[in-house]
Amino acid sequence: MSGKARDYFGTLKSAGRTVLKEDRARDCIQPIQNQILETPAHIKKYRKSYKHQYGCQILHPGLVDAPKPQGNWIYGKKTDLSDKAGELFKQKPEGIRELINEINEQKYASHVKEPLGTMPQRNYNWPEETKSDGFAFGQKIPPSEYTAKEVVFPPDAKRDEDRIRLMYLKSHGNFEAGEQKIENIIGIQILMILDLVRKKIENNNR
Repeated sequence: MSGKARDYFGTLKSAGRTVLKEDRARDCIQPIQNQILETPAHIKKYRKSYKHQYGCQILHPGLVDAPKPQGNWIYGKKTDLSDKAGELFKQKPEGIRELINEINEQKYASHVKEPLGTMPQRNYNWPEETKSDGFAFGQKIPPSEYTAKEVVFPPDAKRDEDRIRLMYLKSHGNFEAGEQKIENIIGIQILMILDLVRKKIENNNR
């Protein structure tokens, strides 16, 4: 090159891949006819299709190619022989065990007073008043002049002053129903100052 413009990197190769004339986008997108591409063997164990094969054991990818122990290796610790689970959960004993169980059950007072399948007999000595048809336990409460709603939300209750309401608004974030939420502390302080000014003006006018 001549003049002020010079190419100092003329010997470097161009980046990218040189596309041949016969290499078209259609040939790259469409697969080769009558040829099914498979996943390479070294990454096949990481695919779900490999784990979900019929009749195959599901293994962690790290255990697929891991060497297995020699011989009839069994994982875990072998325990000693003990009572069978079926015998431990057996509800109805048989033979001599049934007789021993019946003798042991007769020791309990509940077995005598409350036999299985019958109503328990407490044998309480109740007064004669309890045998009448209209008897009921407890003390009868006279009807109140206020309903439960009026007790919880009194209609004539006095509302808090704005100064007190703004204090709870600042400390607890207590907003009234339908009130616009103001999260800015500066805005709350301005409302408190305006409320104090209003109170002072009202006191001066009296």
